[in-house]
Amino acid sequence: MKKLLSLALASAMVLSLAACGGGNPGGSTPGNPTGSGSAAGDKVVKIGVFEPQSGDNGSGGKQEILGMQYANQKTPTVEIGGETYTVELVYADNQSSNDKAPSAAQTLVAGGVSIVLGSYGSGVSMAASDTFKEAGIAAMGVTCTNPNVTAGNDHYFRICFLDNFQAQVLANFAQDKFQAKTAYCLGETGNEYDQGLIAFFEQVFTANGGKVIKDSFPNNNSDFNSYLNKAKAEGADVIFTPVSIAYATQIITQAQSLGITAPFLGSDTLDDNMVLDAANGTDIQLYVSTFYQEGGAPDFDAGIKEYINSNSSAKDANGGNDTIAAVTAMVYDGSKTVTALGFQFAPVGSLPDVDTDAKPERPSKPGDDVDPDTCKHNWEETKRTDATCTLPGTVTSTCTKCEKTKTETLPKVGHTWEVKQTTQTSYDENGNVLTQGFTIYRCSVCGEEYKDTDGTGPPASPSTPSDPDDPGEEDGWLAKLLQKLGDFLGSTVGALLKLLGSILDGILDGLISLVTGVLDRLSQLVDLFGSFGEALGVLWTWLPTEVMTVLVAGVTIFVLLALLRLFLK
Repeated sequence: MKKLLSLALASAMVLSLAACGGGNPGGSTPGNPTGSGSAAGDKVVKIGVFEPQSGDNGSGGKQEILGMQYANQKTPTVEIGGETYTVELVYADNQSSNDKAPSAAQTLVAGGVSIVLGSYGSGVSMAASDTFKEAGIAAMGVTCTNPNVTAGNDHYFRICFLDNFQAQVLANFAQDKFQAKTAYCLGETGNEYDQGLIAFFEQVFTANGGKVIKDSFPNNNSDFNSYLNKAKAEGADVIFTPVSIAYATQIITQAQSLGITAPFLGSDTLDDNMVLDAANGTDIQLYVSTFYQEGGAPDFDAGIKEYINSNSSAKDANGGNDTIAAVTAMVYDGSKTVTALGFQFAPVGSLPDVDTDAKPERPSKPGDDVDPDTCKHNWEETKRTDATCTLPGTVTSTCTKCEKTKTETLPKVGHTWEVKQTTQTSYDENGNVLTQGFTIYRCSVCGEEYKDTDGTGPPASPSTPSDPDDPGEEDGWLAKLLQKLGDFLGSTVGALLKLLGSILDGILDGLISLVTGVLDRLSQLVDLFGSFGEALGVLWTWLPTEVMTVLVAGVTIFVLLALLRLFLK
């Protein structure tokens, strides 16, 4: 049986869902977010749509886009200064990737947008933030709930609640509803959204006397059986998984096959049609926080359902049904807010007066009154994202004079592996392997695990500690060059000496064999004369002086070569 709880989170917000009645679909084309919507006339205001249309969060991104397109269909124009401007949506797919988010943001900047809406996913929003800031473009997050999206950023706004708020609600709900004493928390390694929510949840849950067990799975993981079995074995009363849509559907499906009975708690991401469909018809109990519960605004519900059902592309973007996603409602409200403000922004509580004679302009860039190229910068750190075991961090500094920014990368810290479990290989009476042994390593920092079955140990840390012999950055290029030259010459000379040694060794072996043969012949000659002295006396008088000199030299060389060979060995 599926249970869905719409927690009362939306009560903390004022949703302007006016003029939401039905109507024929029009405006921007739903389900065609690959380019700019058409606009009649030459007076156009462009709104950037910064959303994932692919990747782990592609489903949620499409539902947010659906709300924007519906709002654009309801309000296709805006009056500014007594003139009518057509509102045009310009799309950029950030692909649910922090790495690709900045280039998607740059596409919108190049497209001349006046403001940006998005993104679904806090990580991509933070990754693209500086691109919008440097371009002087304001951005409004609709459902990106991580506090760091807007912290210290005067150009980034949001209309949704924060992660610390929904984590507090979910933690209190778990203890009030289920009297939960133990909570199992599972998130993706290095994912700021997942790990941030888990940290907030743990803080509240433990403060109320509960126990939290945490695990992290690697990127692109598809087998969650070991994690779910651990939650079951540890006697978890609830399982908190604030993960992406793609991961959530797999976790729910695998939990059903394992017979997991503990209720699942999910953040706003899990309030998605695909996740709810995975839980529908099963015994899984799923409770999620949400921005909007269908039925909260009947006129809006009727209008958006008519819009979805009248367009196959819109219905496909919504997962093939007309269930209203909370993110669709949220972004509709956000789009209406953007239009109502005439693309002028200020912090909540101090909205500016709109100049009715002004033409729509993007905000002026910070530091326009000071030339950044000639400014003697005074840098101050304004934003920091700490590095994790697998992901680099960043430090953004801003000049207090011209407000120019620079971003530096912090290296990955690398895993700190500890042995968690070791199982020996077992054999039958004939020596055949029955059970392959293995060692499980666990990172004491992030909780990631690695199973080693061949005895090679865990993978090397992504960042290598500095070598004490390394001259380092501070020693300059000359020291580095000399060290590299020394390393090269050392390896080259060593190889040449080794080759020379092999050649000399072969020559010495040949000479020793030759001298040994000569001595054997001399010993036979000595036997004829009775003693070495008598033989030498006869030879000395019989053989020419030159030959005797060669023989004496040969014996001397033989002794020296023997000593040299012993030294080289």
